[in-house]
Amino acid sequence: MPLAGPDEVEGRVLTAETLIAGEAPDGRDPAGRLVLAEGLARHIEILRERSDFVRRAGPGPSWCRYQAGPWPVPHDTIVDFRSTPTGYEWLDTFGRRAADQILAHREAEKVVVGHADWYAGNTAISGGALTGTFDWELVADTEAVIAGFAAAGYASSSTGGGGLSTPEEAAMFLRDYDTARTRPLSDQERRTAAGAAAWIVAFNARWQVALSDHGLCDEATVSLVQNYLTLTW
Repeated sequence: MPLAGPDEVEGRVLTAETLIAGEAPDGRDPAGRLVLAEGLARHIEILRERSDFVRRAGPGPSWCRYQAGPWPVPHDTIVDFRSTPTGYEWLDTFGRRAADQILAHREAEKVVVGHADWYAGNTAISGGALTGTFDWELVADTEAVIAGFAAAGYASSSTGGGGLSTPEEAAMFLRDYDTARTRPLSDQERRTAAGAAAWIVAFNARWQVALSDHGLCDEATVSLVQNYLTLTW
């Protein structure tokens, strides 16, 4: 909790805060999942009042940049998306379909700002309540897109990963997210969120395929992609 600041001292910005203990939740536990869903909804609602953040946040990091589908320029030069290895062309097709689904249903006039990397490893809870959020990489997009991004990876830890969500796990997160809002996502917003979840899982799969050049591909992530576009809850 803030105590003082921010203040500029000799060209540096200083703040003072109260240390509140907390630990990363288990996103696959229903209670932990609900805390994460409620926390994201509240986070977006708080930032909704800061329309000036929209321009500053922009399209977010590379894993949020579906607009030119299927793939953006990656944020790390260890991977190269410019050519797809033989046998994985289907992943390009899937990524483009997911991006097209977002663009077809996204309500461009309803852009908000939210955390671009909302998952268990970037949060802390204490006594069943969210006490901290970290690594604030922001993205300006619709609420449905941001919720869909979070649904795809909310249960990962900061150290061991914990894996991306299955379609069923993503659906459970979005169901909790609906509960946390003043009203559930509309049918159009659900299609948008499903496309966003599908695209970011496909992005992670494409990343793993690119890592195969270094002998590091996680085939489990690649195999998870199928059936994501039909996500419903």
